[in-house]
Amino acid sequence: MPDRPGRRPAKSPVQIFAGLTVLGMTALAALGLSFTSGGAIALAQEETAGPAVSGVTGSQTPAAAPKPQEIRALWVVRTALTSEYSIEQVVEDAVANGFNTLIAQVSGRGDAYFKSETMPPAEELIWAPADFDPLSYLLQLAHARGLQVHAWLNDFFVYNLGGTPAWPQHVVNQHPDWITYNYQGVSTADPSLAVNRPGDLEGAYVDPGLPEVREWVVSRFVEVVKKYPVDGIHHDFVRYPGRNYGYNPRVREIFKEQYGVDPIDLRQRRTELREELGAAKVGQLDVAWEKFRRSNVTETVRMVHDAVKAIRPDIVISAAVFADINQAVSDKAQDWPTWLKEGLIDVAVPMAYNTNSPLVESQVRMAVARKGQGQIWAGLGAYKMLGDLPRLVDQTERVRRAGVTGIVYFDYGSMANMPGYIASLANQVGFLPVPVPAGTPEDSKSPGEGQAEPGASASPPDPGNSGN
Repeated sequence: MPDRPGRRPAKSPVQIFAGLTVLGMTALAALGLSFTSGGAIALAQEETAGPAVSGVTGSQTPAAAPKPQEIRALWVVRTALTSEYSIEQVVEDAVANGFNTLIAQVSGRGDAYFKSETMPPAEELIWAPADFDPLSYLLQLAHARGLQVHAWLNDFFVYNLGGTPAWPQHVVNQHPDWITYNYQGVSTADPSLAVNRPGDLEGAYVDPGLPEVREWVVSRFVEVVKKYPVDGIHHDFVRYPGRNYGYNPRVREIFKEQYGVDPIDLRQRRTELREELGAAKVGQLDVAWEKFRRSNVTETVRMVHDAVKAIRPDIVISAAVFADINQAVSDKAQDWPTWLKEGLIDVAVPMAYNTNSPLVESQVRMAVARKGQGQIWAGLGAYKMLGDLPRLVDQTERVRRAGVTGIVYFDYGSMANMPGYIASLANQVGFLPVPVPAGTPEDSKSPGEGQAEPGASASPPDPGNSGN
């Protein structure tokens, strides 16, 4: 799942230079090859020495160079966007190691790492200068260096389990009636859930079954697209926590108006319902409830698509999705094959976070087979292989052979915390530094300049999200 909280300790310029030199990245740049720029969360570690990284060496022979149009992306968690220096570090690491796309988390907990009218600023920015706009600064630096930037927002997951947002205007505080409930009638914002934490719950979710929630989610994406020249938008946590959720009191009323039964009774009074209505009828209601949940999520994705494409027809819409299609559709109500089929997203990024490489390849091949007119970017769980780089290299080659048009690594923060890890990966899988676009000096814009007007185009590549 793309969202793992944490903070990466900053590296000094001396450390950066030394690491790149040892790993031979200057030799890569000297090859003189270039690629067309194209279109994850951070597991930051404590400031202690990490485990030895197996296979990290600058002497290994690089793999064959990828195709120029291959998307080579990093999921960048919000904690890497809290200062100008940390943003500069992200861009430098990406450029030096041949990545061409940053999927940056600009809304992780119902908050904003940009100047927003729909959400409060992130609590992590409380000590930042008042005029600091992380997304604007990232776009300024990244575009000047030939990188694409996709704005990553968590759709329905809005706050940590058991926590209380500091800002009164936060959605959890302002609209507690929007929060989804479990089948026992407990709000996912209830602090009691933090005591005996359910295995399938990360925190408070707003309920996709409420029309006002869907409209709020759309407004957040629209705000980003109107204000900033992002190359794409990226859905994450665009789902229910699991099949035990979706029982907001008003959502139950909506379902009951349509089908005559309170959906919570399908769980709490199942035996009685079978006696009253018959087993066949209860089975039909089960199917109706699951379809209802899927349609709520799909309708949100449809509304976001229609709204942002009306503003920027060329913008790339992607989504981090569960790689196991059955789990995605049946448990999470995340019917991403339908989203691709209907053109509601341009790209699905199956989160194949597993050390079992044949399983990863199998899941990605199944995704490619279901892509329709869209594209598949493979989401690989680098954070699970920090001590086994050869395994990540092998997975990279496997998903390339499976026919993906891009690869997204989860995640920048955990990889950057391992000295030499990113550079060695880039060397072994054939990445090359991204060239600076001709006539685009790094200091050509000041923060905030170049923000897109409605209808403006950032000319993203052929597209071919989250936390999941």
